[in-house]
Amino acid sequence: METFKKTRILKSMKRLNNNINGIPTIELMFEGNYQFRTKSGSSIVFKLSDALLNKELDIKYHVTKGGKYILDDFNIFDTKKANKEFKTILKSINV
Repeated sequence: METFKKTRILKSMKRLNNNINGIPTIELMFEGNYQFRTKSGSSIVFKLSDALLNKELDIKYHVTKGGKYILDDFNIFDTKKANKEFKTILKSINV
């Protein structure tokens, strides 16, 4: 299974069915009409909250054989860290 990484803005979340242990599956919609779901029973759902809406997230995901996008993990995009890394790259190539 190949894992992908992208940075996307979270636009909406929808709670779907619970598994047998009561852990819900969440459907997430990102800017650009990118639709993801959490894996059934995944603890990642406990990291999700409405406070993440309209925030830029670094997401890790995989695609099932059926073509569904499954969210494996995410972090809030850190602009300061990205800018610092960018400046370091520019210095290393003497720009």
